[in-house]
This record gives sequence, C-alpha cells and structure tokens, in this order.
Amino acid sequence: MLVIIFVGTIWAGLYLIFDHVFVFMRRFQEQAIIAIPYVFHVFFVAMTVLLSFSTAILVYGALFSREEPAFLLAAPNSPRSVVAMMYL
Repeated sequence: MLVIIFVGTIWAGLYLIFDHVFVFMRRFQEQAIIAIPYVFHVFFVAMTVLLSFSTAILVYGALFSREEPAFLLAAPNSPRSVVAMMYL
C-alpha cells in the first residue's frame, strides 16, 4: 500500500509540475511554440539517465550477489570476461 501511495504521489507531483509549466508557457505564444518540445526533450533525457542508472544498480546487484563472481575473479581471467560470463 505504501508503494502505491508513493507512486501516486510522484505521478501527481509530475502532473502538477508539468501543468504549471505549460500554463505558464501558454502565456507567451511565440516562445511556447519553440520551448514546449524542449521541455519534453529534457524530461525524456532526464528519465533515460535515471532509468539507466537504476538499471545499472539492479544489474550489478543481480550479477555480483552470488558466489560465482568471487570465484571467477580469483581465477586468472580478465575482469571483462568475468562480467561477460555473468551477463550471459
């Protein structure tokens, strides 16, 4: 239930922020034509960076939480081949 409340709060906050930004931009018609697409571009780039970072944390935890990586890193292999083996 707590997760649902947090997700709902985040979505409501994002909606209110974007609504406020777009209402403010609509006051200036000429600038809004150019600026509104940039707002979406910045938002999606920020979301891509955040999702990449969180995915990297999850993948690191999934790949290196077992005993195999410690065994493979103790072997005379390069770290790159260990990561490739764990990824496969």
